Amino acid sequence: MSDSELVGGVMEGKVDFAVLMQRFERRVHRWLYDLVRNAALADEMTECVFLRANDRLDRFDPAKSSFCTWLHTIAHNLAMSYFRQLKHEPESLDAMDEDDAPTVAGPAELYEAKQQRTRLRRAVRKLESMKRRALLGFAVKGKPWRVIAAELRCTERKARYLAMAAVTELREKL
Repeated sequence: MSDSELVGGVMEGKVDFAVLMQRFERRVHRWLYDLVRNAALADEMTECVFLRANDRLDRFDPAKSSFCTWLHTIAHNLAMSYFRQLKHEPESLDAMDEDDAPTVAGPAELYEAKQQRTRLRRAVRKLESMKRRALLGFAVKGKPWRVIAAELRCTERKARYLAMAAVTELREKL
Protein backbone atom coordinates (compact mmCIF):
# COMPACT_ATOMS: atom_id res chain seq x y z
CA MET A 1 0.00 0.00 0.00
CA SER A 2 1.45 3.40 -0.98
CA ASP A 3 1.81 6.25 1.49
CA SER A 4 -1.02 8.23 -0.10
CA GLU A 5 -3.34 5.18 -0.03
CA LEU A 6 -2.44 4.60 3.60
CA VAL A 7 -3.12 8.24 4.53
CA GLY A 8 -6.41 8.10 2.62
CA GLY A 9 -7.35 4.95 4.52
CA VAL A 10 -6.60 6.62 7.84
CA MET A 11 -8.62 9.70 6.89
CA GLU A 12 -11.57 7.52 5.87
CA GLY A 13 -11.33 5.54 9.11
CA LYS A 14 -10.50 2.26 7.32
CA VAL A 15 -6.92 2.11 8.61
CA ASP A 16 -5.67 2.80 12.13
CA PHE A 17 -3.28 5.76 12.51
CA ALA A 18 -0.86 3.42 14.32
CA VAL A 19 -0.14 1.71 10.99
CA LEU A 20 0.88 5.04 9.51
CA MET A 21 2.93 5.86 12.58
CA GLN A 22 4.70 2.53 12.46
CA ARG A 23 5.76 3.14 8.85
CA PHE A 24 7.40 6.51 9.58
CA GLU A 25 8.37 6.42 13.25
CA ARG A 26 12.01 5.37 12.82
CA ARG A 27 12.57 7.90 10.05
CA VAL A 28 11.09 10.78 12.06
CA HIS A 29 13.08 9.75 15.13
CA ARG A 30 16.28 9.70 13.06
CA TRP A 31 15.58 13.22 11.67
CA LEU A 32 14.96 14.57 15.15
CA TYR A 33 17.95 12.82 16.69
CA ASP A 34 20.16 14.34 13.98
CA LEU A 35 18.92 17.76 15.04
CA VAL A 36 18.86 17.49 18.85
CA ARG A 37 21.53 14.79 19.45
CA ASN A 38 19.64 13.42 22.46
CA ALA A 39 17.83 10.08 22.17
CA ALA A 40 15.35 10.68 25.00
CA LEU A 41 14.45 14.10 23.67
CA ALA A 42 14.12 12.71 20.14
CA ASP A 43 11.74 10.02 21.53
CA GLU A 44 9.52 12.66 23.14
CA MET A 45 9.60 14.86 20.08
CA THR A 46 8.73 11.92 17.81
CA GLU A 47 5.63 11.30 19.91
CA CYS A 48 4.71 14.97 19.62
CA VAL A 49 5.15 14.90 15.84
CA PHE A 50 2.71 12.01 15.50
CA LEU A 51 0.23 13.56 17.91
CA ARG A 52 0.29 16.75 15.84
CA ALA A 53 0.08 14.81 12.60
CA ASN A 54 -2.92 12.86 13.88
CA ASP A 55 -4.66 16.05 15.06
CA ARG A 56 -3.97 17.85 11.79
CA LEU A 57 -4.31 15.02 9.30
CA ASP A 58 -7.23 16.81 7.67
CA ARG A 59 -4.81 19.61 6.72
CA PHE A 60 -2.55 17.27 4.74
CA ASP A 61 -2.80 17.95 1.02
CA PRO A 62 -1.22 15.25 -1.18
CA ALA A 63 -1.27 17.70 -4.10
CA LYS A 64 1.22 19.94 -2.27
CA SER A 65 3.66 17.36 -0.88
CA SER A 66 4.21 13.76 0.03
CA PHE A 67 3.18 12.58 3.49
CA CYS A 68 6.83 12.00 4.32
CA THR A 69 7.65 15.64 3.48
CA TRP A 70 4.68 16.84 5.51
CA LEU A 71 5.86 14.83 8.54
CA HIS A 72 9.39 16.14 8.07
CA THR A 73 8.04 19.70 8.11
CA ILE A 74 6.19 19.05 11.38
CA ALA A 75 9.33 17.49 12.89
CA HIS A 76 11.53 20.36 11.72
CA ASN A 77 9.13 23.00 13.07
CA LEU A 78 8.93 21.23 16.42
CA ALA A 79 12.72 21.07 16.70
CA MET A 80 13.11 24.74 15.75
CA SER A 81 10.51 25.70 18.38
CA TYR A 82 12.51 23.73 20.93
CA PHE A 83 15.73 25.56 20.00
CA ARG A 84 14.01 28.96 20.10
CA GLN A 85 12.67 28.13 23.56
CA LEU A 86 16.16 27.17 24.74
CA LYS A 87 17.59 30.41 23.42
CA HIS A 88 15.03 32.59 25.18
CA GLU A 89 14.66 30.67 28.41
CA PRO A 90 15.91 33.01 31.14
CA GLU A 91 18.50 31.67 33.51
CA SER A 92 17.64 32.15 37.15
CA LEU A 93 19.78 34.82 38.80
CA ASP A 94 19.56 32.85 42.06
CA ALA A 95 21.45 29.96 40.47
CA MET A 96 24.35 32.19 39.34
CA ASP A 97 27.52 32.93 41.23
CA GLU A 98 28.13 36.60 41.94
CA ASP A 99 30.94 36.61 39.37
CA ASP A 100 28.58 35.31 36.67
CA ALA A 101 25.65 37.62 37.43
CA PRO A 102 25.07 40.32 34.84
CA THR A 103 26.24 43.81 35.63
CA VAL A 104 24.80 47.10 34.53
CA ALA A 105 26.97 48.71 31.87
CA GLY A 106 27.43 52.42 31.58
CA PRO A 107 27.28 54.42 28.33
CA ALA A 108 30.99 53.92 27.62
CA GLU A 109 30.75 50.14 27.95
CA LEU A 110 27.62 49.99 25.81
CA TYR A 111 29.27 52.11 23.11
CA GLU A 112 32.40 49.91 23.13
CA ALA A 113 30.30 46.74 22.89
CA LYS A 114 28.43 48.20 19.91
CA GLN A 115 31.70 49.13 18.22
CA GLN A 116 33.04 45.63 18.84
CA ARG A 117 29.95 44.03 17.25
CA THR A 118 30.30 46.33 14.26
CA ARG A 119 33.98 45.37 13.82
CA LEU A 120 33.08 41.69 14.11
CA ARG A 121 30.29 41.95 11.50
CA ARG A 122 32.63 43.71 9.08
CA ALA A 123 35.35 41.13 9.61
CA VAL A 124 32.87 38.27 9.08
CA ARG A 125 31.62 39.88 5.84
CA LYS A 126 35.21 40.00 4.57
CA LEU A 127 35.77 36.27 5.12
CA GLU A 128 35.97 34.04 2.07
CA SER A 129 32.45 32.80 1.23
CA MET A 130 32.86 29.13 2.20
CA LYS A 131 34.56 30.00 5.50
CA ARG A 132 31.83 32.50 6.34
CA ARG A 133 29.02 30.07 5.48
CA ALA A 134 30.62 27.23 7.50
CA LEU A 135 31.16 29.46 10.53
CA LEU A 136 27.70 31.06 10.47
CA GLY A 137 25.98 27.76 9.75
CA PHE A 138 27.47 26.16 12.83
CA ALA A 139 27.94 29.03 15.30
CA VAL A 140 24.89 31.15 14.52
CA LYS A 141 22.33 28.84 12.97
CA GLY A 142 23.33 25.73 14.93
CA LYS A 143 23.23 23.44 11.92
CA PRO A 144 24.79 19.96 12.13
CA TRP A 145 28.09 19.55 10.29
CA ARG A 146 26.57 17.10 7.79
CA VAL A 147 24.03 19.75 6.74
CA ILE A 148 26.70 22.43 6.43
CA ALA A 149 28.87 20.05 4.41
CA ALA A 150 25.97 19.29 2.08
CA GLU A 151 25.27 23.00 1.58
CA LEU A 152 28.94 23.68 0.86
CA ARG A 153 29.25 20.52 -1.25
CA CYS A 154 32.24 19.25 0.70
CA THR A 155 33.04 16.70 3.40
CA GLU A 156 32.17 17.27 7.06
CA ARG A 157 35.87 17.41 7.84
CA LYS A 158 36.38 20.18 5.27
CA ALA A 159 33.38 22.11 6.67
CA ARG A 160 34.87 21.92 10.19
CA TYR A 161 38.23 23.02 8.84
CA LEU A 162 36.65 26.00 7.07
CA ALA A 163 34.86 27.11 10.25
CA MET A 164 38.03 26.79 12.33
CA ALA A 165 40.03 28.67 9.69
CA ALA A 166 37.40 31.43 9.84
CA VAL A 167 37.71 31.62 13.65
CA THR A 168 41.50 31.78 13.38
CA GLU A 169 41.30 34.53 10.76
CA LEU A 170 38.85 36.54 12.87
CA ARG A 171 41.05 36.24 15.96
CA GLU A 172 44.01 37.56 13.99
CA LYS A 173 42.00 40.50 12.63
CA LEU A 174 40.37 41.43 15.91
